[in-house]
Amino acid sequence: MSLKITKKYETFYLNGEINTLNSKPFINFIQFNFSNGNNVIINIDNLVEINKETFSAIKELLNSSSKNSKIFSIVGKGSKEIYEEYNQSIVA
Repeated sequence: MSLKITKKYETFYLNGEINTLNSKPFINFIQFNFSNGNNVIINIDNLVEINKETFSAIKELLNSSSKNSKIFSIVGKGSKEIYEEYNQSIVA
């Protein structure tokens, strides 16, 4: 399944799945928005599943936003679990 990204106001809506084929383009897309001075909000309500590839991509973006003093927010079903998993990976 592919990943479709749409934007409404200041939020990017992800529809589909993040997998090995589209994770790098997804990361590049978000980092491009960081480099243009934009803070980024993604809504993950319509992701098919949150798997290892999804978490790896989001973890990379959270690290990148932190290093570059950008705001990267995740909203939607599963966002709490992603933040908890991310925080556990930092502690470990």
